Amino acid sequence: MPRLTGPLLLALALALTATTAAAQPGTIEEIHVQGLFRMTQAGFRHALELTEGDPYDVAVIRRKFRKLWEMELFEDLTVEAEDAPGGGKVVVIKVQERPVLSSVVYDENKVVNQTQIEDALKERDIRLGLGKPINLRAIAGTAGVIRDLLSLKGFMGSKVDYEIEAVTDTARTVRFKIQPGRKTRIKKIDFTGNEVFKDRTLKGQLKLTQARKWYWPFSKKNLYHPLKWDQDAGEIRDLYQRAGYLDIELRGPLVELKQVEKKKRKQREDKPLVPDWLVRGIESYEKRLEREDLRPGRERELRKRKQRLEAKVAKRLAKAKKAGSAGRQLAFLTVPVVEGRQYKMGKLTVEGHGVLTEQQLKGLVPLREGQVLNEGLLKLGVNTITRAYEDRGHLYANVVRRIQRHEDEPVADVLIQISEDRPYRIGRIEFNGNTSTKDNVLRREVQLHEGDLFSRTKLELSRIKLNQLGYFTVEDDPVIEPIEGRDEVRLNFPGQEQGRNEIQVGGGYSGLDGAFFNGVYSTRNFLGRGQVLSLALQVGGRADRYSLSFTEPWFLNRPWTAGFRLFRTDVDFSGSFRSSSKGGGLVLGRRLGPFRSFTVNYAYESVSSSTVDITGVSLGSASNRISSIAPSFRYNRINNPFRPSRGSEFAVTGQVAGGFLGGDTAFYKPIMNYTRYTKFTRRSFTGLHLQTGLVRECCGGSKASNSNINGIPRFQRFWLGGDTLGPRVFETRSITPLRYIRFDADRNIADVISDPTGIPLEELATLGGQPALVEVGGDRFLLLQSELVRPLNEQVELAFFLDAGDAFFEDTSLGFDTFRVSAGLELRLHLPVFPVPLRLIYGWPVRKLDRDRTSSFQFSIGRSF
Repeated sequence: MPRLTGPLLLALALALTATTAAAQPGTIEEIHVQGLFRMTQAGFRHALELTEGDPYDVAVIRRKFRKLWEMELFEDLTVEAEDAPGGGKVVVIKVQERPVLSSVVYDENKVVNQTQIEDALKERDIRLGLGKPINLRAIAGTAGVIRDLLSLKGFMGSKVDYEIEAVTDTARTVRFKIQPGRKTRIKKIDFTGNEVFKDRTLKGQLKLTQARKWYWPFSKKNLYHPLKWDQDAGEIRDLYQRAGYLDIELRGPLVELKQVEKKKRKQREDKPLVPDWLVRGIESYEKRLEREDLRPGRERELRKRKQRLEAKVAKRLAKAKKAGSAGRQLAFLTVPVVEGRQYKMGKLTVEGHGVLTEQQLKGLVPLREGQVLNEGLLKLGVNTITRAYEDRGHLYANVVRRIQRHEDEPVADVLIQISEDRPYRIGRIEFNGNTSTKDNVLRREVQLHEGDLFSRTKLELSRIKLNQLGYFTVEDDPVIEPIEGRDEVRLNFPGQEQGRNEIQVGGGYSGLDGAFFNGVYSTRNFLGRGQVLSLALQVGGRADRYSLSFTEPWFLNRPWTAGFRLFRTDVDFSGSFRSSSKGGGLVLGRRLGPFRSFTVNYAYESVSSSTVDITGVSLGSASNRISSIAPSFRYNRINNPFRPSRGSEFAVTGQVAGGFLGGDTAFYKPIMNYTRYTKFTRRSFTGLHLQTGLVRECCGGSKASNSNINGIPRFQRFWLGGDTLGPRVFETRSITPLRYIRFDADRNIADVISDPTGIPLEELATLGGQPALVEVGGDRFLLLQSELVRPLNEQVELAFFLDAGDAFFEDTSLGFDTFRVSAGLELRLHLPVFPVPLRLIYGWPVRKLDRDRTSSFQFSIGRSF
């Protein structure tokens, strides 16, 4: 009743004013406002919008007062009208302002904290407004939010009340009393009336609600909450409607709650909650305090002793109350299902079309007359039709399906009504967030241009292409804004720079290069122009690398790629052999579509190598001059080059060296790669990588050398193993065929054999006076890598991997007899200072050969594949 005082007084005052005004017309000569303490007179008059000299109109005054009351600034408002000396009216307004909210207090509890409550209030746009007049609606809404939070955590029947306490005459504090109910977990879910689908199938559709499992009792999905159940019920309805049961009725679950008390020690019936000695002690102190001859000091001491005993009593009673309320609730859900009839597809008719023919539209609906009326396929057809219109510029085309059931048979006709609206063109394309990248670099990745008809498919492709750049990320959907007065829209791509310019001085470790020190300047977005520039110096235990490379992805502002590379590399291949190479190359390519490209690389390098096998066999030194050309085709739809999680990539490269290109080494070397990332669950994804290759001598052959195996340099043959070219766990470049080496008269490698029987010892590579097996590299290889990745947060990922691979020699057929297999875990850290992740790899060999070298722990920087 107190909350209605203001409106009742306002209505009464207006009614009296209306009566008086009807008898005494005139003007407002004076306005008196009484009771203001926070708002100024000027501010109130500005909000009132009445001034002296205005006509005295009751209807106008009523509107002004209603507007003031709706501002929710006042506890009470009254108005009186008196006769003025000049024949007009004196308006007297009596105001009682609402007190301000000075503070908000939430009772402490173990379920929700203040931060969680405030975050939930922000999501629902509820503001209590400290320092502002009390808003009772917001306070009641806050109590509801807290109850919902408790329910989402499984605490059904929670009580949340609030008290408004006076701090001063003009300030109030709100205290929310929070009493969580018992945690309610779902023990069992039963369905009744279902004949088409078994209980197990229906339970499989539930994503947010599950019965408690003994092996995982702490899952949040077994906490019962009606809102979560309502969302899951929609999944079950969709299952039935996809099977043609259009009239499926899934009624609300019947919930039976059972209390499960917490196990505790049995209380002795003859043992009271409060011991007798506490009761007697308190009574004794009360009697002693009644004496009139007590000294003041003695009285204070007795009162303190009594208070300590009373505190012990209160503590025991509170503990007993808490023990009595301990335990949890188990919910048993029984869900009635009314399946209805299964409907077949009747006639399909289309209305309102003009841009597309009826035959074209019917062809987009994957349902035919007589088939089971699959509601999912019907929705797919409607979405396909909508997309067809959107790709023709009809951005606001509206496609609605209507199902008309036959009364005498389980058949339903489908009517698709189309409101095409007018076509829209692209008026302007804008970007937000590109602080360093130039607009034209981003614009050339967009598949739409000003003046083109709008296309939803091209818009989505544009977003993917922008994200593939690696230095500008568009996480949200592009904003589409109609331009007023024109059949055009404005596209705005909200993005964020990723800072792919890298200046690095430091060191690291990888299985291929070992420990190293490096200095790198690398950017995929040189001067904001999208050009790729890299200057690198690396000095380490296994490799020294010096390189300068530059690539222009849009040469002459056309979809051509052009670039060059200069390099020198000195590498110790795990003690197997050493090589030093220097040279350079050119690249020229062209985009063939949004995700396809074709490039041609020309490279010339001079390589000096000295071979000391891991077994200790010395094969001497050699040199090779390699002039090669490598055409390649690439299809790439992976969403991010540094942190991939969706999409696929296919690449084929065919390197050819020697012949008319020059040099003294001739071979051809095709390599194929396929990579795919697929969503696995809501927060995880899978990665699959397949790679295979072949190398053969060609074009008249290579010169004789103690580096060439069957005419191919050992460093151009295939070696597997390591963190970069797996299988992981196996040491870098340790998976390779072993054969015996036979030399010619000039000590060049003449032949590679598997059995040295009958060959003179002086013609063989030996160790300790005996023929020695040498790592010769494969002419073919096959590598399979797979992983299940779960991002833990923005910076950390955990991957479970399974790798398999092998390298083969010319005298063996492709097979799985010597395949190596490994498995393990990989922790990836995405740090701001590195564009690629830091990888901590722990695994074990599932299948290996006796001679294989493995390492349980590996560390690397870069992508796994």
